[in-house]
Amino acid sequence: LCNADDVNIWITQSGPGSGRLIDYLPRSEQGCIVFTTRDRKTAVKLAHRNVVEVLEMDENVAIQLLQKCLVNSDLVNNRPDTAALLKELTYLPLAIVQASAYINENRITFMDYLSLLADQEEAVIDLLSEEFEDDRRYDNIKNPVGRESRGQCLSQRRV
Repeated sequence: LCNADDVNIWITQSGPGSGRLIDYLPRSEQGCIVFTTRDRKTAVKLAHRNVVEVLEMDENVAIQLLQKCLVNSDLVNNRPDTAALLKELTYLPLAIVQASAYINENRITFMDYLSLLADQEEAVIDLLSEEFEDDRRYDNIKNPVGRESRGQCLSQRRV
């Protein structure tokens, strides 16, 4: 479960007669649930002692990953553009792999990719923030995708 940063969502009751969300998750010796969070206290409350800390990649390792994923590995020779791309992707391996796949398929430069991100970021956030009818969502709950996306973009900017 990605971005499980608010521990209260998991460990407090949503109303009278309802259980905690964490109580509804299956438990088994044959499998596990992986939570991702940026908050250590939340990680410990949800996973107890089964916490694995994933450190941010340094720039050299991120460059190596990017270079291995690119069809045109010479793109990384432009160090300023490479540094700008990796900084925007916050050195996250999944983001690097996804960006390189898009760059490969569309034969674009790092700066072209960064321009696309900048142009689309506000439009995507606005689209995801729109309210919509959903029979599976409680009436008093606002669109969680837009709030999470906006918060995630803001928190990534601060890193």
